[in-house]
Amino acid sequence: MTPSEFAENYNALLNDCIDFFTDKMRMEHPTFDFSPWDNEDEPEKNINPAVNNKISQPSYEPVKEQALPKTNVSPAIKSNTLAMIETGRKILKCQACVLHKNSTARFPGCGAVSSRIFLIAEPVTPMEEKERYALSAAARAFFDKWLTPIGLSEDDLFVTNILKCCLGNTRLSIEMIDTCREHLDAQIELVNPQIIVTLGQLPISSLKRAGVNLLAEHGIPIEYKGRTVFPLFSPAFVLANPQFKAPLWEDLKKLKSMLGSS
Repeated sequence: MTPSEFAENYNALLNDCIDFFTDKMRMEHPTFDFSPWDNEDEPEKNINPAVNNKISQPSYEPVKEQALPKTNVSPAIKSNTLAMIETGRKILKCQACVLHKNSTARFPGCGAVSSRIFLIAEPVTPMEEKERYALSAAARAFFDKWLTPIGLSEDDLFVTNILKCCLGNTRLSIEMIDTCREHLDAQIELVNPQIIVTLGQLPISSLKRAGVNLLAEHGIPIEYKGRTVFPLFSPAFVLANPQFKAPLWEDLKKLKSMLGSS
């Protein structure tokens, strides 16, 4: 896959997330010319012999639906979208730690660059790697039920993982977390959320750079590089331990209050 193909695909993914979260309606999005990116690296072999042996570029059929509603996209959002795609490209190419050797997918994240909440989930499990999403189907369905009662939807979220590759059976190390932190920090700056929400033990411990007893410290905000971080239990943990639904609900009400006052 050439750099421009990856950029096209990741931009399409970000747009599909926005469309799905916004009443499942296809909308018009800004377009970009990514072809200059192919000159930065030696392009992979993707030759179409029917076109004079030139490197083929991806082609997309126009959406044959009703007229797409117009959207006013600010120059800042356009710029940040491009920067997010570039960050995704760096994640795709990253070989800075051992996890890249066995990873079959990378997880740059999904959502609008103007999201109110930057959501950090725990490391990708093999099931999530197979499903190609930051949360497994069951955990995601359960998590979606958390949002509506506090006036939120997935359209308010940019969702990513604390590690961009599947941990699998590899022993976790500080090096892995610190390596991915560069990508994570870049994404946080681009989204510029009202609040960062962590799901589970590892994301909050990573940002705090210290062990966190989430059973005692859930729902207690901390600061990370001048931003508020709100720790929640992970959906998978609450599904397996339903006695924590009540304290989770109290945390969600606190989160709603914090968003309303920010």
